[in-house]
Amino acid sequence: MLSQGIVLLHDNAHPHSAGVTQNLIQQLGWELFNHPPYCLNLAPSDYHLFLNSRRDFGRRGFDSDDDAKNGVQQWLSSLAASFFEEGIDKLVSYYDKCMSNGAREAAIWELEERHLQEKHQLSKRQLKDIFFLQRHQMLVRHEKELEQVKRMNTCKEEELLKWQAVERRQLPKRIRAEMKTRELMFRESLRISVANLSESPEEEREKIRKFQEGEKKRYKAEQLRHEQKQKKQLEELRMSAESTLKELEQLQNEKRKMLMEHETTKLKQLEEQHAKELQEWKTSLKPRKQSLEEEFVAQREEQESVLKERMNNDYSPPSIPETEIFPLSCP
Repeated sequence: MLSQGIVLLHDNAHPHSAGVTQNLIQQLGWELFNHPPYCLNLAPSDYHLFLNSRRDFGRRGFDSDDDAKNGVQQWLSSLAASFFEEGIDKLVSYYDKCMSNGAREAAIWELEERHLQEKHQLSKRQLKDIFFLQRHQMLVRHEKELEQVKRMNTCKEEELLKWQAVERRQLPKRIRAEMKTRELMFRESLRISVANLSESPEEEREKIRKFQEGEKKRYKAEQLRHEQKQKKQLEELRMSAESTLKELEQLQNEKRKMLMEHETTKLKQLEEQHAKELQEWKTSLKPRKQSLEEEFVAQREEQESVLKERMNNDYSPPSIPETEIFPLSCP
């Protein structure tokens, strides 16, 4: 059985590229000589052995299949080792010619497809980088807006607290002044009433004491009402600040969502454009492949015509022995 040292000319047909075939070749230790795509008649048996067999057997006739087999076996046995070496040596020039035509075109097509893929990936990466930069700038801008709103709310709260502190300091003075004025007015009213009505001084002092107690209660109630008012103002300001922050954050979230949707739309458009370009390239590839195959067919026909002409030049018809012609005599 064949073992190591064998070089196998192998193409990428499905039976040849199957896993079972590849494992068997690896077990046998054969070296693979890949058959380039779009290369016709690259096997030495095609361009050397069979062409010469057609030249030698093209005009021979056999009476039976056994005679044909024996003739082919005798012809193969008569061939020298140099004949097969010559066919193997021609493989280099045929392979170079194939690489300069079909394989070169296949490499160009592969490079074109790779260029389209790399162009698409580059455009996609650039688009993602642009949107990443926009998102970063938007986040920085949103953070600055939030900080600015927070500073404004803090300033408003500080101003309110200062104003409330000033009011708290002024409140006792204002209430005492009001109490003093009210007490003077009350005493004046008592004096007027005492002049019209006969009341004792004890009753007058009792009325003044009750009035002063009522003023003290009114003072405490005014302080409590003022504290509640300031507390309510502070709560309303803080609630307004929180609602402003929430509205700003909601608006910023909507902007980020719109930017992400825009990025998704742009990426989708880029994918569609790449698919369209790839489809157009594949469509334009069909006539190029067809023209290349036509060129290979023309080269094969040219080789066959050259071989046929060589066969016609090498072939010489069988010679007929000359016979002596005697005249017929009439009796």
